[in-house]
This record gives sequence, structure tokens and C-alpha cells, in this order.
Amino acid sequence: MTGDEAMVRLQKQVGRLQVITAAMGLGLAAVLVSGAARDPVQDEIKARRIALVDSRGVERVVMGEDTGRRHGRSAAVWIYDETGAERGGMGTFQNGQASIALDAPAGVGASMPDRLGLAVSSTGAASIQLNNNDTGVPVRLVTDAAGGGGVELIEFDRAAKVARIRRLSYGDDTRREVSIGD
Repeated sequence: MTGDEAMVRLQKQVGRLQVITAAMGLGLAAVLVSGAARDPVQDEIKARRIALVDSRGVERVVMGEDTGRRHGRSAAVWIYDETGAERGGMGTFQNGQASIALDAPAGVGASMPDRLGLAVSSTGAASIQLNNNDTGVPVRLVTDAAGGGGVELIEFDRAAKVARIRRLSYGDDTRREVSIGD
């Protein structure tokens, strides 16, 4: 092979490489342009469970289905503290209730952690309930489906296994006793 033949051959290889490089550049440009033109916001995301984690990987908010911990199956959102302990949640339940609860820190008071509850029943009755560390309910605001309601003050007599409930409303002051479980 002469020097001229080698030069021609080298020029053809360079030409092919230039065509390949140009095609790759155009392909890359097309990918970048199509990606930039696409809206990064999705119209819909479907999942059975979504967990948001903090910078340490601890789940802080979880959205999903509760399969019966409290009032039957529910759609729920749970909130956790920095240790991963549940500190509250919100859900709609199979029994028609919707509620929001805020919990005491892990290890504070009785094992049932709920301390503040907001609920709406299937009848439309609503309540705001404050629980103490023994999970007694000393006070709650209530409405009922018939349009009544008021402030209820509750005293627990565990020895007699009764709760004494006094309901104060604008025009009434009623008292009743209800049996409580063991």
C-alpha cells in the first residue's frame, strides 16, 4: 500500500467517524429537547403505600390503607416523630367515621397513645376529645345528629366501673352514668 492509498483510506475512516459523531450528537440533542419539553409533574400516581422519609431514612409520614387496627379498613395518613414512633394520624374508616388523632410521645402515660381526637361519625355527629395520660376522657365537645351538643365533663369511677358524664349546653345541664369495661 502506497502512502497515497493509506491517506485515502484514513480520510474515509475520518469521514465515517464524523458522520457517526454527528448522528450521536443529533440523537443526544433530541433526547435532551424531548426531556426538557416533558412536564415533570405527573397527572396521576397510583400506589398502595407512600412513605416520606427524613435525611436519616426514618419514615416520618406514611399514606396507605390500614387493614383494621381501629375501626376496620381505612384510608389513612400517619405521622411519626424523629425516632419513628407514631405521633398521630388521620383516616376515614369502614364504619363511616373520619378522624384525626394526636398521640403522646412513646412511653408517656398509658399504652394507648391517643391524647387529642377529632371525629365525625357516620351520622354527622362530631366530637373533640381530650384524653389524659390514663386514657381517661375528662372533657370533650360533642354534637349529635339531632342538632344537640355541648361540653361534656367526665369522671371515671374505676372501682364502681362507671363513668359519670355531665353535659352542659346553653339551655341544659344533664347528668348520666355509663358502665365501663374492665
